[in-house]
Amino acid sequence: SLNHDHDRFMSTITRQEALAQLTAAGQDYEINQQTIDGLPIRTFSNAPESLRQLFADATSEATFYVFGDERYTFNEMYCLSARLANALKHRYGIAKGDRVAISMRNYPEWVAAFMASTSIGAVAVAMNAWWEADEIEQGLEDCGATVMLADQERLDRLAQIDNLQTKIIAVRPTTSEHIGVEFQTLIADIPADVAMPEVAVDQEDPATIFYTSGSTGFPKGAVANQRNIISA
Repeated sequence: SLNHDHDRFMSTITRQEALAQLTAAGQDYEINQQTIDGLPIRTFSNAPESLRQLFADATSEATFYVFGDERYTFNEMYCLSARLANALKHRYGIAKGDRVAISMRNYPEWVAAFMASTSIGAVAVAMNAWWEADEIEQGLEDCGATVMLADQERLDRLAQIDNLQTKIIAVRPTTSEHIGVEFQTLIADIPADVAMPEVAVDQEDPATIFYTSGSTGFPKGAVANQRNIISA
């Protein structure tokens, strides 16, 4: 038995050999090279065309997200995001390329907001939840967010901003005197099995904006497209 284990250990392939096998032609993670914007880029041959496709293909009754006593299956989270996506499109007029800011604790609604935004070709702006009111204001103006989803701590800071132009969706507010429309109220009349709005999204469409730390000036927004996120 010891000799057998020793032989098996000695025959273990290296990391580079394993990667070469997994990414070889005909494999699930086959890698090829394309020229994109004049640059040679390594890409996954079998990657989904978009995050929209990735999320739709991943639905199942397996547990996806756990928050305290709350449990969401992959399918339940997808359905929640589809309801929000319909609200974003039909109530707020969100279209491809529009910015949807997200700033809150690690609530399930964060995930739903990200899925909904990127599934309809909007750009999810993942804002730093530590930002104070002036930083939030600068970020919203910089990215041009049409809508922002925020929890109570962020709502309190948003209330300090004069002439706020961004529409606010309040996530799990703890007071009745908050700005914006409450998330659950927003989706209350949207059927649980509503389809994701039909939008053509491909790998070159912008998907996210993340901000730098701003240690030497105002934070700068870094854009990633759908291919960037899927490949990562």
